[in-house]
Amino acid sequence: MKHFFLGLLTFLVWSVLGIGLYSYYINNISNRSRAEITQPVPEAKKLTIDDVLVLYGGNDFSIDELKKIRVIKGSDSIMFTDSILQQKLFDILNEQQSKEVLLTGFSVTGETDTLGISRSSKLKEILVDYGLNEDRISTASEILRVDMPNDVIDGAVALQVKEMSAEKWAALETVIANKVLYAGFASNTFRPDNSLQAYALELKGYLEKFPSKNVTITGHTDSIGAEEDNEWIGMQRAKNVMGYLVTHGISEERMTAVSKGESEPVAPNNTVEGQRLNRRIEIKAY
Repeated sequence: MKHFFLGLLTFLVWSVLGIGLYSYYINNISNRSRAEITQPVPEAKKLTIDDVLVLYGGNDFSIDELKKIRVIKGSDSIMFTDSILQQKLFDILNEQQSKEVLLTGFSVTGETDTLGISRSSKLKEILVDYGLNEDRISTASEILRVDMPNDVIDGAVALQVKEMSAEKWAALETVIANKVLYAGFASNTFRPDNSLQAYALELKGYLEKFPSKNVTITGHTDSIGAEEDNEWIGMQRAKNVMGYLVTHGISEERMTAVSKGESEPVAPNNTVEGQRLNRRIEIKAY
């Protein structure tokens, strides 16, 4: 009997110890699990505008330079706080004829998703007005998780200069060989602008690549004035452009200047816009 009670006592002691250890283990695991479940998941790091410009900008412009492109939050109206940026891009594309520029517009937290592409498109318009070839400007957009505490966004569009694809280069050559120009040089007083300068360099490179090709430069006018006078004005405009191309290294022997005067309008001459479109220079390489 004595042994029976000792065995029972030993069983009870081990049972109590076992239940205690099990309860401690279960409670500890349960508490840790609840703590893990209730612990807040850390938010993904939000980018700053500097981070964005590094990701989508190229090596040709610093962050400080790209921040010269400014918009008001919620707007697509582009402002330059320093016009040097436009000139720098203009010079880069003139010096590197195989390059194009990609404009990536951003929309940030709290803005509509379409503002990014609207901003890059507006910047393209500004650069084309400045004299850059629109066929060497591509646009894109990104929707970004960036909080902007101020109403002003500096760096709303990134610029990335890159090599053109073979397909785009071939398409550009077609445009170079069939160019229509509208600018101050299409008036009685010759005033070359950035667009003519950029085209002169593109045409020079094109003719160096195709040494057997020649160029015809045709001057056109509106119908205001006498037909004979317009014939003369068209010829003067064509000759002025040809002379300018010669100063950029294109051989005069490979170019011919002609005039069509008012005889080949592309728009009605009874509107101001139609007259502007008819006052043009057509350049064809063949």
